[in-house]
Amino acid sequence: MYDCQSDRYTDFSAPTPASANLALTGSLTARAAGRDAHDALAALAAHAERLGHAVERAADAVRVDGLGLADALALNAAHGATLLIDCDLRARRAVRQTHID
Repeated sequence: MYDCQSDRYTDFSAPTPASANLALTGSLTARAAGRDAHDALAALAAHAERLGHAVERAADAVRVDGLGLADALALNAAHGATLLIDCDLRARRAVRQTHID
């Protein structure tokens, strides 16, 4: 990702402590990318439970609730190659935008 404020390229990473008050939280849904994805879904569910998250299981999907950006990135990095992952994260409070005139 390009950081225009410091004019350099950075990789996606976990949020820093300074951004904790604007932390993103939400849910992640993983779906089977093929017919033999049962083991991959089970592995993602076990990983999410080890991270301390509630997991809902269905025949062809797993939903993880109450996770933050760092855990969502970790789950995606570990299981994104074998599953279709959709994540909806939102700020805990409204973010104010300042305008430069």
